[in-house]
Amino acid sequence: MRTGKENYTMNNKKMINFFRENNNIIIMLLFPCLIFIMNFIQNDVVKLLIYSISYIGMVLYLFYICKFRIKSVLVMFSVFHMVFIGIGPIPSAIRVGIYYPKTYNLILISYYVFCLTVYIIYNSSYYKEKCNKLSKEIKKENINHKKIIISSYVLIIISMIAEAVYLIKNFQFLFGGNMEQGRITSLQGNGILLYSMWFGLVGLSCLLKLVLNNKYNVKLFFLIYLIYGLSSVLIGFRSRFITLILITVLLYIQEKKEIPFKKIALYGSVILIVTVLLGGIRSVLSGNGSLKMFTSLSIIFENGVLNLNNIMNSFPQKVKYQYGYTFFLNFIMLKPGPDVDFTLWLKEMLNMKFAGGGVTPTLVGELYINFGHIGTYIAFSILAGILVLLDELYKRKISTFNVVVIIWAMLIACRGGIANSEINILLFVIVYNFVMFISRKEGKNEKHSII
Repeated sequence: MRTGKENYTMNNKKMINFFRENNNIIIMLLFPCLIFIMNFIQNDVVKLLIYSISYIGMVLYLFYICKFRIKSVLVMFSVFHMVFIGIGPIPSAIRVGIYYPKTYNLILISYYVFCLTVYIIYNSSYYKEKCNKLSKEIKKENINHKKIIISSYVLIIISMIAEAVYLIKNFQFLFGGNMEQGRITSLQGNGILLYSMWFGLVGLSCLLKLVLNNKYNVKLFFLIYLIYGLSSVLIGFRSRFITLILITVLLYIQEKKEIPFKKIALYGSVILIVTVLLGGIRSVLSGNGSLKMFTSLSIIFENGVLNLNNIMNSFPQKVKYQYGYTFFLNFIMLKPGPDVDFTLWLKEMLNMKFAGGGVTPTLVGELYINFGHIGTYIAFSILAGILVLLDELYKRKISTFNVVVIIWAMLIACRGGIANSEINILLFVIVYNFVMFISRKEGKNEKHSII
């Protein structure tokens, strides 16, 4: 006969074993319960508290699923999602006391579906079977390094010439009066020059691959890199410089087996501070006065949820769902005529009046504009599958630059949406693969090529 104490100990062990065996299922069931409770709370502060616990909990759980692998594409995406979408309601409430409860469900449920899909894929036998079959030795093209260098120089020179012509043509707009409004005015009718400026990024990416494999002079690379980056900022393209940095980081960390977390945190902080400073400088030069560092930093987090809230107040009450139309807007803009890009179109639809550029919708907002609540949740599930695939390709260094460009597009889509990077993806991939094609050596391909 067991004593009461023995039965109690036995029951405790059974309960502990049950939680150990089913902890993932319990955690995945916990988040919908928190979201359900949140919807019955009337107090804004308590509602935001439950939102914050739910969202941060889901982000940490996704990190756990990915084994806290810093180089994971899913972890990178979650960081960008957190910065440009998820965290936004918190600093907004702290800094100015404004709450956006209308956005909570859309953000939480879409990200929950994302996490759930990742969990299901990672635990499926089909995924494990495919990963085991994927060869670690990838067959790549046998590339002529000299041809790569020459092609890269040509791309960078084309880019710099385009910037010089653009600067001369629009000098009065870029450096006269309100610089931000002048920058927007100077964009009109300069599509060929604007897209030609991106060629330099492809050239620098090719050179970086050579640098990482000790096939090109590091000092010369950084000199060209610095000149290209500063010239982009000079003519008002802060995002172009940030894109260059982001693609550089993605290519760099792909080549390195292990990168200390402290180093990643340091580089991330530097990029964030540079972004804030450039934003503050642009604000001052545009005649909008100076902004304190905390305010500038806070606005980076708040802007996404503010735009998302405006979108949800307008769609579909004032403007109908677009059912994919916005994904073609930037292509329509390329034809002759007065058509505007996606961000300026959205600015008009929201009836927002402010100087400068358009409205960045965030990925959640863009999907909501097109497909509403249900469509957004389905899209995030599909996105999870795409990012899992990209993560495997990135990890195994398959088609490196092409994969990195798509990853870059998925990351920045958290802020600007997918439509704003579609043309750039096509441009980068076409130009890069053309360079690889003309740089191939004659004869058989070999394994472990550097490009």
